[in-house]
Amino acid sequence: IHQVISAKDKENSGITVELIDEKLTKLRGTIRGPPDSPYEASLTLRTVLLSVQSLLALPEPKDPQDAVVAKQKMNEPQLFEMTARFWTSHYAKGRRGKDDELVKKIEKLREMGVTEDHSISTLSCCGWNLDRAIAYIFS
Repeated sequence: IHQVISAKDKENSGITVELIDEKLTKLRGTIRGPPDSPYEASLTLRTVLLSVQSLLALPEPKDPQDAVVAKQKMNEPQLFEMTARFWTSHYAKGRRGKDDELVKKIEKLREMGVTEDHSISTLSCCGWNLDRAIAYIFS
């Protein structure tokens, strides 16, 4: 929140976040939509978060935000679930712990000099197959 509020270009970004109380428990925010679009007027933070929540609750693999994830959802639902759980745990600090086996694979790539994010992304795209990920990265 602090990064958004204190950004030099907050006027140009079209994103505003306002603290309603000092405890950081209530916020008000808007996101300016693109010009000449149905979203040109500002969207509220609540509207955006509701939209994200809706996408998470009812993903549309035939109209995806991410083609790799959509393919996993349609063709390999168990792989999709495993990847979604890991990403939730890792990036959104979800309640479940990280899968130790996946963490070991990421650590192997890190030992080879691959960044953590690149390791996660490549492993995810390669079905968490370490050999395929290594071949993809180093070929």
